[in-house]
Amino acid sequence: MPFVNLIHEQRVAAERADRKSKLYFLAFVAVMISSVGGAASIQFASKGVHDEEASLQAQIERAKPLIAQTQANQLEKGKLTPRLSTLQSAQGDTQRWNRVLDYLTTQTPPQAWLTNIRCVQADPKKAVTVTFSGVALSQVPVGEYILRLQNSADLANVNLSYTQEKLIQQTKTTEFQVTAELNGTATKKGLEEEKQS
Repeated sequence: MPFVNLIHEQRVAAERADRKSKLYFLAFVAVMISSVGGAASIQFASKGVHDEEASLQAQIERAKPLIAQTQANQLEKGKLTPRLSTLQSAQGDTQRWNRVLDYLTTQTPPQAWLTNIRCVQADPKKAVTVTFSGVALSQVPVGEYILRLQNSADLANVNLSYTQEKLIQQTKTTEFQVTAELNGTATKKGLEEEKQS
């Protein structure tokens, strides 16, 4: 009987070895499947990255003419900006003078007449100085004229330079000269310096 027990033990050991080999084989197959799956997923992800890179490269190639056109437009805009600012400045000056002249046509007193309007800008940092010269029948219209000029939104610092009597065709008149500054004609740098001081 000891022989029979030995065979049983050998069979149990063989079954154990067989189970172990099946387990190792299954583990090997699982590792192989996971390795192949991992390699396939890496390959798929790599293909996706390459496809995305190709797509982005195609978008860059399609955008190159637009980028070049945008750069050309920016360059052209840079060339035209000084002209545009000069034109806008000239339009603003023209509108300002139109407003001043319109104001003078309606606000000059009936017994006063303008004979000369002159403007000077000695210092570009300061506003344009406008000189109004004329004649009036007396001092009263001159005073009224100064008050009306002070009410103009485009004129500032209105001052009487002088008045003097003058004989015109046997009529006693008063010659006058009034100076004022034209608002908005000082350079911006000059305005900023005034604010700082």
